[in-house]
Amino acid sequence: MVNARAAGCALLLTAVAACSQHGPAGAAPAAAAGEDEGPRIAMSPDNVHIEYRVYGHGDPAVVLVHGWASDANYWNAQVEALKARYTVVALNLAGHGASGNNRSDWSIANYAQDVAAVARQIPNSRLVLVGHSMGAAVSLAATPLIGTRVIGVIAVEALRSVGLPPLTPSEIEQSIAQGERRISTLLQIGRTTLETATGIQVDYLAIVDARSLLPATSAERGALVAVAAYVGRTRLIDNLLVD
Repeated sequence: MVNARAAGCALLLTAVAACSQHGPAGAAPAAAAGEDEGPRIAMSPDNVHIEYRVYGHGDPAVVLVHGWASDANYWNAQVEALKARYTVVALNLAGHGASGNNRSDWSIANYAQDVAAVARQIPNSRLVLVGHSMGAAVSLAATPLIGTRVIGVIAVEALRSVGLPPLTPSEIEQSIAQGERRISTLLQIGRTTLETATGIQVDYLAIVDARSLLPATSAERGALVAVAAYVGRTRLIDNLLVD
C-alpha cells in the first residue's frame, strides 16, 4: 500500500510538472494561501456553500477534485508531497464532506460550478485540475468556466475511453446487464455482512445514487436512512434524499 501511494504521488507530481511547462509563466502571488489555516468557504451559483482547504506555496495551484461519494480526504496521501512545490487546493463538492447539500440539481454541470467557485478565490494565475473518477468529468466541465487560467487537467482512474469509438447499442445493453449483476452481488454481500455482524435479519438494503432516489417513496427513503444510520453513513444518504 505504501509503495502504491508513493508511486501515485510520483505520477501525480510528474503530471503536474508537465502541465507547468505549458501556458504563460506565472509566479505564485504574495497573497497565496500558505499552510492550511483551516476550512474556507466559496459559494456556488445555486447558493450552496463549498468547503475547501489550501496548503503550501507555489505555482501553479493544484486543485484536487474527489469522486462520487468521497471527499477531500481522498487526497491526504498526496497533499504532503504536492504542497512542497505547489499551492494545493482540496475541495469538497456539494453534498460531500462539510459542503452544503441544499441543491436540487445534482448534475456534473453544477459540480463544475462548485470547482469554478473555489477557483475564483484562488489568486494563482495558473491552475491544474486533478480529478478522481467522477471528479475528472467535473474538472473537464469546470475548465471552460474557469478559462485560460487552467493549464492542464489530470484524470485519475477516469476517462479511459477517451479517443475510443462510441459504444454500440448492443455493447451498452451488455454493460448495463453486467452492472446489474454486480449490484445484485454487492447487495447480497451487504446483507450477509450486516446479518453476520448483528444477528439481525436485514429485509431492505440498497445501493443507490441520486437519480434512483428521486422517485423513491417515503417508506423506501425511510428504510434507506435506517440502514444507513445503522452502518454509520447517515449523512451521505441524507444528502441524496431530495423531494
